[in-house]
Amino acid sequence: MFKVLLPIDINQLEAKVPFLDRAIVYLKALEGQFVIMTVMADYGAYFVSPLLPEDFVEKAKAKALESLETFAKHHIPEELVGSLSVRYGSTHAEIITVAEEENVDLIFLGADRPEPVDYLLGTMEGRVMRHATCDVVIFHNS
Repeated sequence: MFKVLLPIDINQLEAKVPFLDRAIVYLKALEGQFVIMTVMADYGAYFVSPLLPEDFVEKAKAKALESLETFAKHHIPEELVGSLSVRYGSTHAEIITVAEEENVDLIFLGADRPEPVDYLLGTMEGRVMRHATCDVVIFHNS
């Protein structure tokens, strides 16, 4: 089975993922399934972690997984949904980690217009492209 990693920003689920229709067409042609994931901030690593309720991380992860499930149910044909994953940490590092753990064949990413800070620090998409061990497809969101 051909596996394609589809990272989703759950903070922007209300706005439709601009490239999703194109990604679905490509995946159907490849006869594969999506490995859908999201990355959340690692609250345990921040100074605010002592201020958060003890079960905050578990509740946040459960809510994020529920949001991914709802998103997949409403926007992606059921036969194209492989697995769902919620990770914590640096977005580009977690995308690469999941790609390796799931042994995906391809990563689909969307790219917005660069912000001024991207010219200084680089984009998340660029970091994934440089470090991924599989092919990466960038969909322009404009």
